[in-house]
Amino acid sequence: MIRKQYCMNQNVISDLQDIDWGFDGVNTQESVHGISKYPARMIPQIPENLLTIFKNHGVVTEKNTIYDPCVGSGTTAVPAKMNNMYAV
Repeated sequence: MIRKQYCMNQNVISDLQDIDWGFDGVNTQESVHGISKYPARMIPQIPENLLTIFKNHGVVTEKNTIYDPCVGSGTTAVPAKMNNMYAV
């Protein structure tokens, strides 16, 4: 099997390091994200921030497919669709 390796450039790494991953004080229940009461659900700001940074740096583009094998309540699928991407 041939694997395509991706190296993140320093700008992407810098942007990822600048995020306050604690997300203190943010609304984690917006849109459809308040439907599930599962205690270990992922907050929507994580995939939203990742997709924004990756899109801004050309790592992903519109019409790309975002794969989330643990789809749960759609915390990754919703921002993918909002960014004109497919979600599986």
